[in-house]
Amino acid sequence: MGPNLDQLARAIDAMRSHTNRALLGLTAVRRKVYRLEALERLAAAGRAPRLPLAFQSQFGEDMVLCDLFDGKLDGFYVECGAVDGVNCSVSYAFEAMGWTGLLVEAAPEPAAQCAQRRPNSRTVHAAVSRKGSSGTATFNVVREESTWSFLNPTPEQLRMIQQARRTAQPVTVPLTTLDALLADHRGTIDFAMIDVEGNELDVLDGFDLDRFRPRVLITEENNPTANSPLVASLHSRGYHHIGYLWVNHFFVRRDDAEMMDRARRTFLF
Repeated sequence: MGPNLDQLARAIDAMRSHTNRALLGLTAVRRKVYRLEALERLAAAGRAPRLPLAFQSQFGEDMVLCDLFDGKLDGFYVECGAVDGVNCSVSYAFEAMGWTGLLVEAAPEPAAQCAQRRPNSRTVHAAVSRKGSSGTATFNVVREESTWSFLNPTPEQLRMIQQARRTAQPVTVPLTTLDALLADHRGTIDFAMIDVEGNELDVLDGFDLDRFRPRVLITEENNPTANSPLVASLHSRGYHHIGYLWVNHFFVRRDDAEMMDRARRTFLF
């Protein structure tokens, strides 16, 4: 008699677990290789890293960006949900290489750490949201989990916090938009990373993509669907979806021929 459905389900779960561990192991090896290659590029340019050089992103997003920008040593980024500036940071390696940018974090303690650890970028302590947002807002900080913090937690997120036996502490923080924070910015925005625990569409509503035109956008979405409102919104605003890496969508501007060409040669799921 063949295996029953429960046995098959357990076997599939085991295979998925083994695959995930293998991918994470591969990512760790890739981090070492990309670090060495970046150090070689800096040395060839007669430069030294401005911070201890390391690729810190959770799932290798910074390495995908390094490929998309062909190892570029100068540029400008925006990272919303910057946490402490190092832990799981998508932009840290770029600042170490020579880039500058805007880092936004709403949780007070990580924002203060970010400002100290990322001296070559501008750190703003604020929550960002929809067009016209200003003043202050209540922000929910889970102190035991540095990457868990929510402007408008959903019932599912509240259940997740409860099941993890954690506590969300409400704090009052400044509220603004990316448009306001970038009002005086001139020049190219190479990439923008938006990881705000479910409020990505609200942040994008307050981000004038026709004016600022980031060449690459990365947005978190933990439960993507074929008809994701997030994907549909960015498609309608001139962006091409090039793939999904664990929990993050990658988009490039459709009218950026150079970036579209590199995207075709970049592997994503």
